Amino acid sequence: MKLVRKLILSTVSLAFVGVTFATTTYAWIKIYSRAEVTNFDFRATGGLGFLISHDGVNFQNDITTSQMESAIILGYDGGQQYEYDDKGNLVYKSSKAMVTDDEKAKLLNNNILLMPVTSKYGYSFQGQSGDELVSGAGSGKYIEFDLYFKTTSELVDDYQAYDISLYTAKNYKTDEQGKNIYPTSISSDIDQVTLRKAMKYMNLSTDEQGNEAWENKELSKDEMVTVASMNALRFSTEVIKYKDVPALDDNDKEYYQDANGNYFYANDEGNYLIDGVSKTQAEMDLDENYQLVTDSVLDDSEDVRKNNSHIYEFYDDNDHGSYAVKGAESGSMYNPEYNAMLTYYNNQKSTKIYPIEEEDLPSTTRYKSGTDKIMPTIMTLESGPSITKVTFRFWLEGWDADCFDGLTKSINVNLTFTSTKKKIDG
Repeated sequence: MKLVRKLILSTVSLAFVGVTFATTTYAWIKIYSRAEVTNFDFRATGGLGFLISHDGVNFQNDITTSQMESAIILGYDGGQQYEYDDKGNLVYKSSKAMVTDDEKAKLLNNNILLMPVTSKYGYSFQGQSGDELVSGAGSGKYIEFDLYFKTTSELVDDYQAYDISLYTAKNYKTDEQGKNIYPTSISSDIDQVTLRKAMKYMNLSTDEQGNEAWENKELSKDEMVTVASMNALRFSTEVIKYKDVPALDDNDKEYYQDANGNYFYANDEGNYLIDGVSKTQAEMDLDENYQLVTDSVLDDSEDVRKNNSHIYEFYDDNDHGSYAVKGAESGSMYNPEYNAMLTYYNNQKSTKIYPIEEEDLPSTTRYKSGTDKIMPTIMTLESGPSITKVTFRFWLEGWDADCFDGLTKSINVNLTFTSTKKKIDG
């Protein structure tokens, strides 16, 4: 059965504002943008069966705006200067002093500078020239944060499981307490942009039965085109997976691992035998060739990451198409000949850019805002003490048709999760 509101993150207002463009030699058309999160309204509510956490330790029904800002800052910083204390507050690692709300706002305003990037799977990012952003979210070119989920029951013998997905619908629902539950949505203001050069683009048309079609259009310099910034945004979820630890017996709770994947467990004296030499735990901790692992180890293989990541592509009636793909036929939303970003960029620059190859086209779930659609399952939570970590990433997709002049207004993101409860055979 469906349990809408059982795990709810509502009114996630990312409010990407002040996004302006200028033509430069860098990638697409460079975006000088700022993610203003001083008005970041994020509420996470866990209902029957679920709890949620921003730090993986303190689980609750609601996540505050301040906690959400902390998660974004930690995603940007990567734990270099900041960390959580035992109560889940963001603190400076050196002094352990709490980071104030004003300090958070300054950090976010000055460091998260969204620029066009692209990602095939939603967890690694490249620029238009194909260079990888090795600094990750620390580049400030996209937003990344972690959330943690678990069931309210820590008893495995309860044999309950919940499939978690994004909740989408035409209208909001009201729960038994009279609280409105708003569906997942992305929205932005609609702008009229005066073109500096000619452009070929597509308009989306929808008939009474909901069938969509793409109409090829052309505009000359100084004519105006309608732009909705939300159509250039992408976001992804990545469920973090871990490998089981090979234990000698039930008492083995931790071990050391070297670069070759070899495991080393303590003997009866609590020491570790390395190439015939007995080492204490203190000596192992000081040896950079060995890493302490407890209970499980991160599985970051490409196949695992691909299978547990998903990209979402939300759009509205003002959408001008999707990715520019080489060889896509006329009438397709991927048609490069009428891709607004591609044609507008190439009409302005002497150095041309070219559409992506078909095999590089990301697989996305496209969703038209304000419609009913069953979304794919993000993860399955089972009763017991285990915790599931999910990384969320938001970015401006540089190969999208709508990623061009005019993204000057805010983009509001509202995330809501729903669950389907099922019984585990036990």
